[in-house]
Amino acid sequence: MKKYFPVLSVLFVVSFLLFATSAFAYTIADNYEGSDGHGYGDVIGSVDQYGIDGINVSFSEKYMTVDIYTGFTESNDSYNTKYGDLFISTNGWSPYGSEPGYTSDDSTNGEDWELVFDTSEGKLYSGFDYLLSTEADPYIQGGFIVRDGQEVLRKDGTGAALSDNSFVDMTYLGDYITYNISLSSLSGATDIGLKWGMTCANDTIEGAVTAPVPEPATMVLLGSGLIGLTLYRRKIKK
Repeated sequence: MKKYFPVLSVLFVVSFLLFATSAFAYTIADNYEGSDGHGYGDVIGSVDQYGIDGINVSFSEKYMTVDIYTGFTESNDSYNTKYGDLFISTNGWSPYGSEPGYTSDDSTNGEDWELVFDTSEGKLYSGFDYLLSTEADPYIQGGFIVRDGQEVLRKDGTGAALSDNSFVDMTYLGDYITYNISLSSLSGATDIGLKWGMTCANDTIEGAVTAPVPEPATMVLLGSGLIGLTLYRRKIKK
């Protein structure tokens, strides 16, 4: 047993580290409706065309990865509707009203977003203004019904682009869109709010996740364990 004890110790430490640094996944279900649903409920129009299923969020050493699950694609939309931008709150999520649906929540009374990922530019911005669905979708002026008053796009020429490694992956359009947000730009935020929708906001989703925080206690525990293993090994040798 003495012969293999160092090997077992190494395996124990490696296993502990892998467990402590593994990715954390969260799901935000599409329970948010927002104001001006015009009696259609969660989705205005076809669910297959405009529906959002939910958001999956995971954390790695460098990124918060946000997967937006939706069947919506620009290429299959005859109304010139575009992909919206991803809005991010770094101090929690505070929608107006109450569940279910927060049906009174809009840009004038809901969450103030500190960051926005511009989908078309593939860049993360801070200190921004935004367009509402009424301004972003040209077909609204033609009498089409959309969910008004929802944040959908960063206004061109506003905000400051952050010099980080955040990027968007559009490989799996029709299933999901992936945003990779550099943790360095989240300023150590733990309670993070998210919002996304297409420019007509026929469906839009909001919710919150809690980011894992590296706890000093974890490292103290690991250090204590290593010290204990060392002392135990010396005791066995004696």
